[in-house]
Amino acid sequence: MNSATSGPVRLGMIGCGAISTIHGEAMQASREVVFAACADKSAEAARAFADRFGATGVHGDMIAMVRAEKLDGVVLATWPAHHHQHVFALIDAGVRFILCEKSLTTSGPLAMEIHEKARQAGATVIEGFMFRHHPLYQQLDALVQGGEIGKVDTIRAGFQELDEDEVAPAGGGGKWRQQKASGGGVAYDGTCYPLHACNHLARSLPAKVSFDGEMSRFGTLVRLHGWVRYENGITALIHSSLRAVVCKETEVNGATGSLYLPIAYGFNIPERDAIRKRTGINNLSMTDVTLPPPRQPGGHENRLAPRRQLESFAEMIRGTSPSRVPLIESVANAFTMDAIIKSAETGRVVDVEMPSAVRDAWHGRALAA
Repeated sequence: MNSATSGPVRLGMIGCGAISTIHGEAMQASREVVFAACADKSAEAARAFADRFGATGVHGDMIAMVRAEKLDGVVLATWPAHHHQHVFALIDAGVRFILCEKSLTTSGPLAMEIHEKARQAGATVIEGFMFRHHPLYQQLDALVQGGEIGKVDTIRAGFQELDEDEVAPAGGGGKWRQQKASGGGVAYDGTCYPLHACNHLARSLPAKVSFDGEMSRFGTLVRLHGWVRYENGITALIHSSLRAVVCKETEVNGATGSLYLPIAYGFNIPERDAIRKRTGINNLSMTDVTLPPPRQPGGHENRLAPRRQLESFAEMIRGTSPSRVPLIESVANAFTMDAIIKSAETGRVVDVEMPSAVRDAWHGRALAA
């Protein structure tokens, strides 16, 4: 591995599927990073990525890639169920900076193992929640933490995308999102977004959850709706589905008002998107205003969130900025997701079993934030 001091940070792309294209297009809009190499078991997929985005090193194996190329870090875009194995292998091969696509893992204990592996090796692993880098979400977070709506009571967030194969009468089951063994279904693809946002905005560890779920004919969870109760008293309401049209919203309700972001997640945030603030003690006095969004140099950019994520990753590699998404947050999310799935399967309210090591590390992160 190389140590970036000047010039663009040299990255390797692992897994050249659909999400790699988003990263590649974000790279093209930046001067801070280049994809110098790529790896995929499919030679055709790797070559297509290389031809489109200028990667000079093309490999069929990720470990062969990191050993052959002078890279500063990698983007891991394989399936969620493989992330634990792949992160371990990459760290053992000497990689010290890994941007791992969500979800980090498919269980809390596996996520904690990644945390410990990275800590012991001095490696940096970041889960790829690109919305954390978008100015609109950062504006929402700053307003909430700055007391714009008073003491927070409730957070509501949703992520829905219609899966045409899911609603089709027959067929399907070929995509990874429809395969349980790959980490498919709504939990690790859709629900993880609003859960991560709620956990981050609440600034507290989850205490208990209650969720209703529904299985698809592929054996994966296709709908998850419920609530998360936090240790500080905040309640989050989360809805996610692969059987409804698009919804990627976040709303925070407090003692003096509410803040609503219609489109909080995604790599293409429309230019018209902006936070709406609502105040009033009843429906007769209620007022709605649209807050001015943060000013950005240049015109509207579809790939703004993924570009800023890559550039933040580059800053971490150079040692000029800490991670915007501390790994312990991802570990806490994973244990919360375990409880959500258990609740959906049993129909019961479930306590979030957060190990003391996670709790200690999380509170250390909170105090340092």
